[in-house]
Amino acid sequence: MSILHLIGGKETAADKLENQALVADARAQALEAEMDACTNGDSADDVERYVKLEAEKKFALAKARKLRKDAQAARDKDIADARERETRELQKRKNRIIKKTAERVALASEVAVHASRLADTIERLHRLNVDIATQAGSLLDRETRAAALLDRSSYRNAVASILRSAGYQPADGVHCGVPFKEAALYSPPSRLTAEEIFETANRKIGGQLMPPEVQHAAE
Repeated sequence: MSILHLIGGKETAADKLENQALVADARAQALEAEMDACTNGDSADDVERYVKLEAEKKFALAKARKLRKDAQAARDKDIADARERETRELQKRKNRIIKKTAERVALASEVAVHASRLADTIERLHRLNVDIATQAGSLLDRETRAAALLDRSSYRNAVASILRSAGYQPADGVHCGVPFKEAALYSPPSRLTAEEIFETANRKIGGQLMPPEVQHAAE
């Protein structure tokens, strides 16, 4: 019985052949002992038996040598098979690694494409935000200008109304809503000053006019 079998391992074909070789060796040793016993006698039977035992011993030794040769061949085959299995397993692992690497590369490429698209989308959104901000600023400017024009229109209308009420007569080509410095060129019958005209007009439209020292507010 082989050591591998004794320690609980699996007995291989080489182990079995080696065990048979050990049995053949033991048989040869037993035959040799019988041959030694035959040398004590000189009878024809002893000689015949000695020759027969010697032949059996040679056969047993030859059998043992063949069994050991077969056992070595079996061990070599087991080693080759084990290496082949290991090679196949390594190749399988290599193929799995290659497959996973290819999948990761493909995934990374897909992520890169999505990232590029996302960057383009962000850039478009940024440009859109800039456009919206620009348009909003432009709209705010227009609203501000419209409000200013509305204030100026209200201012001019109020001043013109006061001037007409005070008896001012505009010169040819001059609008009634001219600045105070223009209105001061006329001599109103009521002798109203520019400040008095401003205060009256300011009260008339709710106190939203600019002070009279801003000469060109109504232009």
